Amino acid sequence: MGEVQITQVSNQGILKPVVPPASWRIVLHVDATGNVSLLKDAIIAARAGTDDFEPVVLTKPALLGALSLQRTNNAVLGQRLSTVAYDFTDNDATPDDFALRLAGTLGQAETCAGTLTLDKNHPTNPFRHKFHPDHAEGLSITRSFHLTFTSAIFETAGVYHIKANYEETLQGLVTFELKVSGEVTLTRVASTPSLNQ
Repeated sequence: MGEVQITQVSNQGILKPVVPPASWRIVLHVDATGNVSLLKDAIIAARAGTDDFEPVVLTKPALLGALSLQRTNNAVLGQRLSTVAYDFTDNDATPDDFALRLAGTLGQAETCAGTLTLDKNHPTNPFRHKFHPDHAEGLSITRSFHLTFTSAIFETAGVYHIKANYEETLQGLVTFELKVSGEVTLTRVASTPSLNQ
């Protein structure tokens, strides 16, 4: 998980500084084989019946009642991590997990990239307005982004981090391609190799 800090935005193709930087949260998961997924929402909870903290990362809220998790007053003890910056229709190989598989991997000098498309009827499309007849459907918006990792994984006070440059191209938002760039420092909050288990 990290905060993307956008420091430059294009104006008719020329990147110019942004003052102050814009920021938003990004939530990623890396599985046991190194595959990286972008998450919209995740709940980190502790598995019940273990002496040590054994985290479970859930992206399917329906599993909260199905898994054996630590509870207090019948409520799951957990922390929700989410981002409003990335919304997508879950249409990858694992349906309904609210995760989007990215190309590439995480590590020094590695890259990972993804493309999100908000179709013209998507509920969070910024051009669509449910109660205004002139804005019943929006414009299709495509966001292509990639992270280029610029550091090795490093530890600070027992917490692991990695730094990356962030670049994104947006199409459909304005009449020309909008490009933004900046950086992000990701912090590992759990080393759980699988989602929803």
